[in-house]
Amino acid sequence: MIRTLFLGFLLVFIASCGFQLRGNINYGISSVYIQSEAADIVANQVKQYLTTQPNITLTTSPKNTDVVVLLSEQKLDRRVLSISASSGRLEEVELSFKINVEMRQSDDTILLEQQTLSYIRDYSYNEKAVLAMGAEEELLRKELLQETTLQILRMLQIVSKQVELKSKKP
Repeated sequence: MIRTLFLGFLLVFIASCGFQLRGNINYGISSVYIQSEAADIVANQVKQYLTTQPNITLTTSPKNTDVVVLLSEQKLDRRVLSISASSGRLEEVELSFKINVEMRQSDDTILLEQQTLSYIRDYSYNEKAVLAMGAEEELLRKELLQETTLQILRMLQIVSKQVELKSKKP
């Protein structure tokens, strides 16, 4: 009896606080054009995600599209962070990823000024486990690309709200 009462109280409390599952992302636009200038990997990932969205069409031309996403200057760097003073061996490595993002309408109205997204990851290098270090570096590279893709999609969601509001105004 006490368990049932507690469970009922818990359900009422959760419902009253406004909790709900997030659900699908709702874009207020119907068409997107992705333009890539030396940023093909991220552009392909964004396209791949957007093709799974039921209400968005990827266009092959920037004309008559709701949003044009310009991706440029993708750069992935690997840099040595530290070397052991006693043995001269590599100890830490840093991976950095940068890309420029800009969003416009088909009539060249700027929705989002050009911004540089930059992400950095570092890891400790173990010379005794070279294969594992290679796998870890590859995993970090994928993580950087995925994080960048998700950030671009969030930016697109914000910009799509602006486009939706502009189209509703008389």
